[in-house]
Amino acid sequence: LSRLLDKYVDPRFDVTLFDRFFNWEVAALSFLVRNTEVGRRFVRNFASWEFKLPNVTAHGTDNGALHPYLMEMLAPGPSRIKEVCYEIWNRSSSSRDLFKMEACTRTVIGDRVEFPEHSLRILPKGKAWVRDIFLLSSAWADDDFMVSKLNFHATKEDNFRSFFADSDDPARKTDEQLITWLPQDRAKAYIFPLLNKFDLDQCMAGNATWSMDGRLRISTERKRRVLDKFDFGVLKMRFGFAAMLSTAFEKK
Repeated sequence: LSRLLDKYVDPRFDVTLFDRFFNWEVAALSFLVRNTEVGRRFVRNFASWEFKLPNVTAHGTDNGALHPYLMEMLAPGPSRIKEVCYEIWNRSSSSRDLFKMEACTRTVIGDRVEFPEHSLRILPKGKAWVRDIFLLSSAWADDDFMVSKLNFHATKEDNFRSFFADSDDPARKTDEQLITWLPQDRAKAYIFPLLNKFDLDQCMAGNATWSMDGRLRISTERKRRVLDKFDFGVLKMRFGFAAMLSTAFEKK
């Protein structure tokens, strides 16, 4: 299969971001920016947030900073809810706190997809060019364009575990068993989905052919069905985290 990134480019927008799947983050791992004044300004301003990170253990680096940056850009002006978002971020000590801050900023921004006044859009779940490989227990479908999280272990393939038909065959799993809710940043957490050796240098050439492991292949229909269930589960969790924001108001 051969596809081009052009499919995901909309000439109406200089900046294209997307909703990460396993939570309510706007992903910082990959975004499309046109080489225009608007696009360059977006990157410059985002980079400046490196110097605005709070002195806490779980500020979220680029993932964390992207959310207050977008909040100030897309919903400018003072707001009590914004103050709460910053309070949560300024004392964040865990991923749970970080997720609360992100839920807070998304409450301010709202769920709009297109922001034409800023030449920016945020693609909803399942509409972007990349998804995390762990979401479906390393399974892939024909309409997948890119998968993320391989780079965490890519230089050492022995960090991936072997395929075991009894436990890893997608055909033997229910839809619920196929879902992996959270990333696992440990060795051997994922099955290597390629049959050929992963060579990062080939990525620069732009002409590499990747041979995917057919044992991990699922139908496009099943992938969409399972991800729809995933999306609904994440939405429920997001409402739960948003409800926690009420305690922040009680302390004010």
